[in-house]
Amino acid sequence: MAIRKLLIPQELFYGWGAVDALRNIPGKRALLVTDKIMMAQGHAGKVTGILRDTGYQVQTFDGVEPEPSRETIHRGAALALDFGPDVIVGLGGGSSIDAGKVVWLFYENPQLMELPWPQLREEARRVKLRQKAHYIAIPTTSGTGSEATPVAILSNHESTPPVKVRIVNMDMLPDTAICDAQFPSTMPPSVTADTGFDALVHAIECFIVNKPSEFVDALAIKAFQTLYRWLPKAVHQGQDKEARERVHISATLAGIAACNGTTGLVHDMGHQLGSAFKVAHGRSVALALDAGLSYFFPRAEGRFMEAAGAIGLQPKDGRDAVVRLLSALTGLRKEIGIPLIIQDAGISEEQFMAIVDSMAANAHSLSIRPIPEGPEKIRELFLKIWQGRSS
Repeated sequence: MAIRKLLIPQELFYGWGAVDALRNIPGKRALLVTDKIMMAQGHAGKVTGILRDTGYQVQTFDGVEPEPSRETIHRGAALALDFGPDVIVGLGGGSSIDAGKVVWLFYENPQLMELPWPQLREEARRVKLRQKAHYIAIPTTSGTGSEATPVAILSNHESTPPVKVRIVNMDMLPDTAICDAQFPSTMPPSVTADTGFDALVHAIECFIVNKPSEFVDALAIKAFQTLYRWLPKAVHQGQDKEARERVHISATLAGIAACNGTTGLVHDMGHQLGSAFKVAHGRSVALALDAGLSYFFPRAEGRFMEAAGAIGLQPKDGRDAVVRLLSALTGLRKEIGIPLIIQDAGISEEQFMAIVDSMAANAHSLSIRPIPEGPEKIRELFLKIWQGRSS
């Protein structure tokens, strides 16, 4: 068996009230990277209050927007360079946690800030972190998994349409992840559905597209099973603490699985849909799910059989497994209120067809797992998404 490595945060605190773990993390100066919603909901105040009680000096950057731009990151990094934190805390959904990672990257390596996008992606992989600060990720949504990965997603608004860019550095894996379900318990049903379905797709796509791996498979399947069972209750009975905790922990399990395996075409295409049309990420990957996963049949026939069995389905063969699995996930989407076809996301045929070629090219060029047929094949898959077909 080949030697493999499992990447996880050095510390991972979970459970209701886990944010109190901040009291035991040493440091003197903390920069909180977050957004206006976290400020308004009082989550940022809770975190800064704990830090100040512990003796930290605290500065807050609350300018993170959905799909954060590089300009936003530059403002946060400038604040970090002026303040000089020894701890950076990312608080919020995936946008805030990813923004915090790249603020940290630029704070420790300011020479990267003025590089053009292609060179930034390449050089970012090589630099070192933890010369000045450590990073703490506190997710307030149950879906992104960013608290457990060394990846950050930014939006390149210099491109038309805007395109999501993946920044990767193994040192960007957070030192500490704090998964406290009291934060996502305030999410409205639609956000719970979107973020939770994103986590579910992390899990199932990771399981389908990767070669068998004891750790990754165990994490992915457990997360998939739990999310499939408990996400509807978290959506419709948001104050149920058990449902919230199970979904929140499973989102992190799915993130760890995806970090140590990978996602594939579903996420590659979903990123382009979300960036081009401002569709919530959970919805964009839901729209890409059928076409993206079906592409891997029959090469992953056994994986489809296992995944279907994990949620109680009893397929006759691999093809039946694909049909049953995708049908079950369609039923879940209906149950939690996620659109089934792209037209229901408010996208017109004219809008879609005008940029389908660009989306296909971007998905192919930015993929960590490009398909050999090239962007033409991805374009075919995008057209299937438009038509509401999986094959």
